[in-house]
Amino acid sequence: MEEIFVVEFEERHLKGFKKIGYEWLLKYDLLEPVDEEMLNNPKEKIVDKGGFVYIAEIDNECVGTVSLGKLENGDFEVLKLAVSDGYQGKKIGSLLMEMCFEKAREKGAKKLILYSNHKLKAALHLYKKYGFIELKCDGNKYEEADIKMECVL
Repeated sequence: MEEIFVVEFEERHLKGFKKIGYEWLLKYDLLEPVDEEMLNNPKEKIVDKGGFVYIAEIDNECVGTVSLGKLENGDFEVLKLAVSDGYQGKKIGSLLMEMCFEKAREKGAKKLILYSNHKLKAALHLYKKYGFIELKCDGNKYEEADIKMECVL
């Protein structure tokens, strides 16, 4: 079996990060301007604001991504969790999710939140597996999100 490495984002990952992000957003017809901003400028839009971007690699190829956006209260929002089509079912999403929990706890966050869409059944299953519960989705900051979830750490 191929070895999977989860590493912090570097500029060399930009092309793969964008490819994977656009791939799933277009597949489910969920792409909106805020996504394009994050996908094209992850350092400026996520990292420089106190967040983190992680890349799952196999043989130096980007096969999965996840980001943590820092919230004003010190908690984090899970963003851009995606695994390339050819690599789904290999527990890469779980590895990326575990990295989110590890980093959020390390940084003293009390909870993780996320916004998603009911079309993303595999992702929702993963979130529930990790203890996320559905909240009322009011004051939504994303046009295409119809579900909000949180997990207390």
